[in-house]
Parts: sequence; C-alpha cells; structure tokens
Amino acid sequence: MKSIFKKCLTIALITSLFAITATDMSSADSSEFSTIDRTTEFLSSVIGLDMTKYSLVLPSPPPGYENITLPKTSISDPTDVDGLLDVDAPSYDFESSEGTLETMSIFCNGHLKSLKIYSQHNPIYSAPLPTDILNQARSLLKSYQTFVSKEYALDSSFLVPMQDILNSVTDLSPTNTIAGNINFQVSKSGDKTRVQWIYTDNDITMDRKRVDISFRNNTFLSFRDTWSLYKVGGSSVLSSEEATKIALEAAQRVELQIGHADGTSEAVKVPDLSNASYDVNFAMLPYHGTEDNFPSKLSRDPLTLYPYWQFWFYFNETIGGCIGVQVGVWGDTKEIIYASGYGLLGVPNMLNDQAIEEQKQLNLSDHSFLAVAIMIALMLAISISVIVLRRRNQRNC
Repeated sequence: MKSIFKKCLTIALITSLFAITATDMSSADSSEFSTIDRTTEFLSSVIGLDMTKYSLVLPSPPPGYENITLPKTSISDPTDVDGLLDVDAPSYDFESSEGTLETMSIFCNGHLKSLKIYSQHNPIYSAPLPTDILNQARSLLKSYQTFVSKEYALDSSFLVPMQDILNSVTDLSPTNTIAGNINFQVSKSGDKTRVQWIYTDNDITMDRKRVDISFRNNTFLSFRDTWSLYKVGGSSVLSSEEATKIALEAAQRVELQIGHADGTSEAVKVPDLSNASYDVNFAMLPYHGTEDNFPSKLSRDPLTLYPYWQFWFYFNETIGGCIGVQVGVWGDTKEIIYASGYGLLGVPNMLNDQAIEEQKQLNLSDHSFLAVAIMIALMLAISISVIVLRRRNQRNC
C-alpha cells in the first residue's frame, strides 16, 4: 500500500492544476458520508467497478502519526471566493479478495471533480471491459454524463461534443486538434495514455477548463473535470508587443529591497532593462486578491478566467540574490497586477536554465490560492519536507 505521504503529495499535485470555482454549483452536502458514498457511486456507475466485491477500509497512518487528523480543507475567506467554495480531498482504500484498491479524490462543494486510483491487482469490473481504450473512454464519458445529471442535477450538455469527437475517431493515436471550442488532445508516455478536452476560444487554449481521462496499460487510471468550474472573461486587448512595453515600463520602476547581514536593508533601483533578455507567458487565469497583487480598478470575479500576461526580465548579474524582475499585466484592462524582484534564496551569482525555469513554475503556482491552501492544510498535519524545502528556496526580492 502506498504511504500516506505519497497520497498527500499526489493530492497536492492534482489540486495545484486548478484554482476551482463554484459558479454553477448549488450548495451540497460535503460530509464524510457523502464523499464516501459518491466515490463509491463513481467507481461503480462511471468506471464500472463491481463495488459489491469491495469493502471500505481506512488507511493506517505511518508510525508516529497515529493521533494526527488531517484537517478538512475548506476555503471560506471572503477575500478569496466569498465563501462559495468548500473543498475536500479524501483518500479511501477498498479491499477485495484480489487486493487493495486505493483512491484519491477532490470534491468541490460535495461534487467529485477529480479521482485517481492505484491498485497492485487488476480491478474487479461488473462486466468485461472493451479491449481498446477508445471504447473504454466512450463508455466512461457517457456514464459520467448520466452521473452528473443524476447525482448533481446539473446541465451535462457540455459533454455531448466531447462524445461526438470520440465517436468521430477510429483510435486514440497522439493528436492535437480543434473542433469548435474544444482542443482535443491525446498523448502517450510509456504505458500511459492521456485524453483531454480543453476549452479554447480565439486560438487561446485554457488549460484550467478541461475534462481529462488517463489510462495505464489500457486500464483506467484517473479522471478530472474542471470544465464547468469556470466562467471565461474577455479576450486580451493587448498584443504581445504592447504588453511587453507596459511590463517593461513597470519593471523599470521597481526598487529592490536588498537585505544585509546586520539585519538592515536598502532600496536599490533596477538597472536599465531596455535591452534585457526576457521570457513571456500568456494564459487565462482566475483573479485572487493576494497582498502581492495590486488592486484592480475594475471588479474582478475570483471565479472567472481573465487574460493574463507574465514577464520575467533578467539582469546581467544577480543583485542581492535577485536575478531579475517579474511583472504581471491584465490583458483586458492593461493594468499591472504585480511588479517585483525575482530570485531564489541562497543562490550564487549565476543560475542555470533549469533553476530559472523551476523558479518560474513556482511563481506561476503562487497565484493558485487553492493549491497553496491545500498544501498548508496538509503540512499542518504531516511534514512534507520536499515541498517545504522547495517553497523555502523561493523569494520575491
């Protein structure tokens, strides 16, 4: 059986992929009974497992953690989502005569949105599976539509064009195509096949709004649905060149707070960045009112995706541990979201490309309040040293 450490880490990684909204979800009972009941129903009616052959068992904590209870993960701060979102990340084990089936899931306001299973044996199904994963995916998506309608009484029509795409292909070979507002992607890595339907509009693919199914060795591995969790805001009115100009002007105004060994600090103006190398990323992301963000002049819905430009301007050499300046710009209002120094704690004057890329990825995840909140909740109960170490190595100069 996988350790509880691996379960917590996987939950955190799964959850970091989306900052979740509750715009189209009614209030739901998210009690422990409800999550167990709906996990079992999903395994049975959607994946097709014969749950009469399984019994629920609670995973045993590792030595030294017997009296620690993982707190319920809940977002209720009105500055985040106005109390609209309640998130649970339960982990359940089911035993049969064949072995143990481990599950990890994410519930949003009582609605199952992500589930992954682990098993050292072949899961027990109620009926023989199709021999190919294309027909497995077709069956699963159709069953999921019924599950959504029955369990949550929600509109599941968004799944119909996804089913149409599956019905139009003859196999799940690697592909990346667009049909309407759906970017259909199939990828393979070793024994794993991943099928994704990602929302797209005006050639902009919005990774956070998707349905995602993975198989390993032609057997179900994981499922995620974040399609109906988001509204989509307007498109960017800025071209890349216009966004760069705005971001560069903001970066040039940044003052770095450089600390000294005696505990004092000083403000240092950044050098001329007009010819600096830089990286840029564009995405549709939700707004979260953190203290690092400048307040927007317009009302921002934390449950909506907005056009968002990110820039990293690099110095020729580090300044007090800073390797450059990072700037965020709203693509629809041209407002600066944040502008600050950018670097890692304890780094030498030269950073390799891998360290820079890892730092950028950490900065991207910083603006996902849900990932951070769940990580904090998990760390309150269990020490996940790898995650803690990586977070500690990050700094805004």
